[in-house]
Amino acid sequence: MKHDVLEFQDAIVGGMQLHFAVQQGPPDSPYKLLLSSALRVLQRALGGGRLVLQGLRSTSCIVPPGTLEEAFFSFRDELPPGVAFQIIVTGKSKALKPAIQEQLYLMGREALVNALRHSRATSIEAEIGYLPHRLRIFVRDNGCGMDPQVVRAGQDGHCGLRGMRERADSIGAQLRIWSRPGAGTEVEISIAGNIAAST
Repeated sequence: MKHDVLEFQDAIVGGMQLHFAVQQGPPDSPYKLLLSSALRVLQRALGGGRLVLQGLRSTSCIVPPGTLEEAFFSFRDELPPGVAFQIIVTGKSKALKPAIQEQLYLMGREALVNALRHSRATSIEAEIGYLPHRLRIFVRDNGCGMDPQVVRAGQDGHCGLRGMRERADSIGAQLRIWSRPGAGTEVEISIAGNIAAST
């Protein structure tokens, strides 16, 4: 099952790179139509794959070792040229319960992937705040934003919003999303420190 999840994540990365190639290609390129068609096929396949993998949500997935911020930092290797990415850490980094860290990472990664795949952002930022009694994660982008109705409904198969909410509920975290067309998106994941911390 881990292998299935990793293959699906690889396909997402391939889709992001193809999307970037379509965006950056000359408008009159004879290959643009072909690339656009291939991208639509891949997006349909990924949509189906997401539905299949919903049954694997509770299954462990490989998470980069180290702190939460180190895990997020590995995301920079997947970015195409021209997309700025930074991580901001406030407070003192704390060791987290492995199961909690896994779910926080998967939610944060989903938000990062969404920013790259859907928003056409040129700047993406992840902020991790280690507060005295709470852990907060923000993922922000300067992209095209989302329709408020999609944000409210969290439609299954769209940006993985329903899956993110389910993950948040499963560990007692709160998930908030602020977005509007043309104004970028901010995702906040918040969890009580006594739930998240390993000690």
